[in-house]
Amino acid sequence: MEQLAAEAALRPCTRAELLADAFTLHVGEPVALVAAPTRLEARQALAGVAVEWEPLAPVLSLEEAESLPPLAELRLEVECE
Repeated sequence: MEQLAAEAALRPCTRAELLADAFTLHVGEPVALVAAPTRLEARQALAGVAVEWEPLAPVLSLEEAESLPPLAELRLEVECE
């Protein structure tokens, strides 16, 4: 993991990670942000937010998990392309 962090520091991508982009790493990860002057306007704006989910196959064994690239590495590839 330290090597991955060192490699990420050398990449030109500097965007802060506030919201998930391209895929989420866990249930409950923020995917959208709504700001409005009033609570009513925020709720109305929230009604216009649509997220398309594509469920991925679960990883159910240690052997399968070890054969896959780390999710953090995949996220760096998507964000910095």
